[in-house]
Amino acid sequence: MTAAIDIAGARLRPDDLVELRALVETGASKSLPRRVLLVVDFRPSMLQGRSRAFRSVAAAEALTVLGWQVAEAGGYVGLMTLGTGAPVRVPLASGAAGMRQVISGFVRGHETAAAHATAGLLDDMPLDRLLSVLDLSGEESCAVVIASGFEFPGGGCAALLQALSAKHPVRLVHVTDAAEAEDTTGQDRALGLPVVTLDAGLPPEAMPSVLAEMFR
Repeated sequence: MTAAIDIAGARLRPDDLVELRALVETGASKSLPRRVLLVVDFRPSMLQGRSRAFRSVAAAEALTVLGWQVAEAGGYVGLMTLGTGAPVRVPLASGAAGMRQVISGFVRGHETAAAHATAGLLDDMPLDRLLSVLDLSGEESCAVVIASGFEFPGGGCAALLQALSAKHPVRLVHVTDAAEAEDTTGQDRALGLPVVTLDAGLPPEAMPSVLAEMFR
């Protein structure tokens, strides 16, 4: 798949992400944080996939499922997208209205990323440079969940994440294609933080069980 082709699994649609609310699991609130910032990687390397969906789409779906779980438990959810151009930011908010703003941010960020890729901007900026603008200094304790393929992390990525994790719980979702998993094995683990691996070929219905491992 390439970002320039409008085929199944290459786009994010708001209604599809809203419908993921139905996947919220009973009892998930027991282990979830009350405040979560979702950070999604929409760099060019994520705009591809060999199975059900682009890795960028699977990343957004998984984070949306987590966001709905937190929101349904009465918590607060925000968003930051990473990619070519300025990040899309959505401040932490509660309830269904807050999640709809997050979903709108996912869609806007993905459409912008796809447009840049279609225009030929196909080089990934190092992840540490993009994460360096993440500022939670004015926030009370807030979990940060980053979904990425973790290609091109940059030399300062591990140190940056470790510094962030000293103040806020940080979790990583390593999004892979099963066919490419051997090429990326160990990249996320080298960052030294708790991580779960998500195959982009999994249907959204399977994502809650994968995400449940993060905050046990």
